[in-house]
Amino acid sequence: MKKVIKINLQGLFVEDVILYDEDEIPTDCIDIPCPDGLYLPKWTGTSWTEGKPQAEINRLLERDEINRLKEFLERTDYKTIQRMRETVLGISYSMSDEDYLRLEEERQQAVERIRELSI
Repeated sequence: MKKVIKINLQGLFVEDVILYDEDEIPTDCIDIPCPDGLYLPKWTGTSWTEGKPQAEINRLLERDEINRLKEFLERTDYKTIQRMRETVLGISYSMSDEDYLRLEEERQQAVERIRELSI
């Protein structure tokens, strides 16, 4: 068995294709491995290159970072709510003051970074 890469008419990656060793490589496939780390791999006729403009890649990276930061905020919302509830009810805190302040600082940095990226 061997793996080849199917490309479209523009040379862009479509999908991996598995062939038997004795099968001929289809004309729309390349047998040269595609390197990792390309968002939209493109075959130039001699090598693989990035098929997306750098500005678009940057936007994708920023969007991914925003999503990760929002997930962090969502995952830690309950800790903030729990701390407020404990304060209002006058019960002992489930998290040390030091840990809570560190969490709030991380959350604030996440909010500020989301604002930076959203401009």
